[in-house]
Amino acid sequence: MPDRKFGRISPAILPHDDPTVRHFSLALRKPTLKRPPVAVSWSKSSVYGMHLNDQLGSCGPASAANATQDFTSWTQPKVTTIDDDECLAIYEAVGGYNPRNPASDQGVILKDLFEYWKTEGIGGYKIIDYFSVDPQNPVNQSWAIEIFGGLIYGVNLPQSALNAMDAGKVWDYVPRSQIVGGHAIWSSGYDPSGRKARSWTELVGMTGAFIQHDAEEAWGVIHPAWFDPHTGLCPNGLNLESIMKDAVLI
Repeated sequence: MPDRKFGRISPAILPHDDPTVRHFSLALRKPTLKRPPVAVSWSKSSVYGMHLNDQLGSCGPASAANATQDFTSWTQPKVTTIDDDECLAIYEAVGGYNPRNPASDQGVILKDLFEYWKTEGIGGYKIIDYFSVDPQNPVNQSWAIEIFGGLIYGVNLPQSALNAMDAGKVWDYVPRSQIVGGHAIWSSGYDPSGRKARSWTELVGMTGAFIQHDAEEAWGVIHPAWFDPHTGLCPNGLNLESIMKDAVLI
């Protein structure tokens, strides 16, 4: 069993209440699109890196690295994998981590990570924009995964989730289970049983009840590698212009 470190700092203002953050509302103006697909999977890779998250609270950069791997696997001739050196540099820049000071290993605020991703870039890509999705709105979350390729969730992880992970079971809500740390995870798919996410290299399932009770944040990005450089289309057949017409980011 690998070591598991926590590194999500809960923000003073949660993103869906933050007026400085763009929000994804239910989105689709087309009346024929009333429900999201029953199941979606944008993960093509079978191997994902730990990205130092067994040693440091780098789950935020690790989630961005996993997302970049998924995005580029669909549209680029070569998949972009983020190495440990870049993850470390991101963690230092966003979280203030200093390798000479172990006490500085405190994690990151996810909004800061997305702002860095937009202005400085990760894996050679600067995101076009980022937005929050209400973690209490499962329909909007499903639409965001379908349209934009995935979400990064920020959760308060209970001990029950670690126990379930060790047993090969899904993360479900367990009342009064002790919170052991803040964690960020990349989810690029779902099915009727719940969200599918990457955490500490492993594929985990998260039920709707788990997200409703234990997730504080859900973030999406508009990533340039989600769009084919030749056709301008993303894997779901949409292009950026049509997405921005049909998706409401306010």
